[in-house]
Amino acid sequence: MSERPVITSTIGSFGLFAEVTTLTGGGPANATITPLIRIFGTAFSNYNYGLASAEAYTFFILIFVVAIFQFRMNREES
Repeated sequence: MSERPVITSTIGSFGLFAEVTTLTGGGPANATITPLIRIFGTAFSNYNYGLASAEAYTFFILIFVVAIFQFRMNREES
């Protein structure tokens, strides 16, 4: 029932990029850096594509684990 919006909202919140970049650009002392901004900076500012790829894979695994956890929690509730 209501499990799909919660899961997609969580995954979407991990993917904030344009909003944070446009509004704060990282904020004071990089206070508003999100994982996607870090990956982007590693790849295209520091030209370290291997590290950026490793960060992206790690980020994918984190999102996957959170989604599986939420699916299981929602299944137990219903």
